Amino acid sequence: MRSLARLARLVLAVRAAAGLVAPRGHGRPRPAGPPRPAAQRRTTVARRAAADEGVVAALGRLREDLESLDADAAARPRVSTGEAAALATSVAAAAAAPFLENPAMAELGVPAAALVVAAVGVAAEYGGRVATATAKEVAAVALRTASEAEAALAAAERAKAACPLCAGLAAAAAAITLALPKHCPPLLLGAAPLAGAIAAAVGALAHARASSRAVTAENLGKRRFASSAEVGATWRSQTEMVFARDISEKRRQWTVALALLPTPLAGALCLGGSWQFRAVAAASVAATQAAYHVAAAEFSVARAAVAVADKQRTAAIIDTYANQASRVGALLPFTSALAGLCAAAAAVVVEVAPAASVLFPALGAVCAAAATVSKACCEADASAAAAASRGLANSEGTGGGRSFAGAAVRAALRRPS
Repeated sequence: MRSLARLARLVLAVRAAAGLVAPRGHGRPRPAGPPRPAAQRRTTVARRAAADEGVVAALGRLREDLESLDADAAARPRVSTGEAAALATSVAAAAAAPFLENPAMAELGVPAAALVVAAVGVAAEYGGRVATATAKEVAAVALRTASEAEAALAAAERAKAACPLCAGLAAAAAAITLALPKHCPPLLLGAAPLAGAIAAAVGALAHARASSRAVTAENLGKRRFASSAEVGATWRSQTEMVFARDISEKRRQWTVALALLPTPLAGALCLGGSWQFRAVAAASVAATQAAYHVAAAEFSVARAAVAVADKQRTAAIIDTYANQASRVGALLPFTSALAGLCAAAAAVVVEVAPAASVLFPALGAVCAAAATVSKACCEADASAAAAASRGLANSEGTGGGRSFAGAAVRAALRRPS
């Protein structure tokens, strides 16, 4: 009986402990709130999956475009006719030299053929390095242009930031004018519309500055990457540029002066109304004017933002092809060094075994052919980078620069070398 009583007490203690200690994973209380239904969770998961599929599809299209451009580059002849003729002639001369009756011809012909092969490899290295450096320079200029355009866009955003503030102040002035009693002194009634007019004028000035800097960001790079024929139509001397800046400053001053006119004109035209009605009408015109400047500044900055994004995308494409040229050109020093090593080995082995020395010009020809192939790839990537840079001169802020860049790259790669 005692053992049964002890067992019963043990069972009761275990149950009490189970009730006091929470299960694992339930130590923290859940936040109060309605539970999310299963349909909502499934909808959220489906939306995320659709977004991920869209990103993957966009990356796939970009990869397909790059692969198509690489295929166009691969369709170009890698080894020119002159280089192929020089390599084939050198290998044939080296192979025939040991079988001539005069042994001196073998000692002279095999090293000479190996030197010609090495010269072809060194010339290919030179051409590939020049093409790589050109592509890198074009990419650096494009990236600098995109960075300057982004800086100009940031200046436009900073100038635009005053427009919503001015619109809010003008709207507050209109609300205060409307809330004033009818028998309020005329001086107090005219203070709120005057504040609204000042806010609208400041908003007009901010709009003018934002639009000017947005146009600068949008047009940056068009003259740098345009052809001489296109630049000639819009070329300006330093004197003309000074006068153009003077005219721009005068227009900005006239903009501020004209922005102060609508508010008093609105109050003056309401001849039949009371002083409160005139004040409300004037303040409403000022608020409307400030709201217009906000919308116009937003539109200008939005166009500039699209153009700057297009410039950055084009600069990234140019930098991609420059990096491809650098990657392919990394093989050039190795191939040219092997061609020189084969030339030196041929000059040594021909003194010992003239028949075996023929192998070294042939190996050098293989290395020189690889160098010429790398050079052709570097030149193709450099021409693609130069063609893509035309997108910076033809970007209109509507995404057309990307399509133009792709078409220009394809046209450059299909052009016979």
